[in-house]
Amino acid sequence: MTETLWFLVGGGVLIFMGLASSTFKRLPISTAMCYLAIGCALWPGAANLLHIDLAANATILRRIIEVAMLVSLFAIGLRLRVPPTESGSCRSVSVSSRWC
Repeated sequence: MTETLWFLVGGGVLIFMGLASSTFKRLPISTAMCYLAIGCALWPGAANLLHIDLAANATILRRIIEVAMLVSLFAIGLRLRVPPTESGSCRSVSVSSRWC
């Protein structure tokens, strides 16, 4: 696959997801499920659009996966609701015992 086609496919997916984001908020599916469906539709077994040589593009694929994991973990961390606690304070586990 040429570099131009990679950019066109990637840009098209991002534009589609940007335009459809309000629709996904009303549906019972997440954007990750939609990205997975798009990936399954583009792989060589389905549309035969993406041709990836894993051995030749191993370093590039590793960097892409590292960035994707970083963004995913950051987004998950932003959604966590953890109440602020003071350092050295204990949270009660049960009525009779406390853990520090």
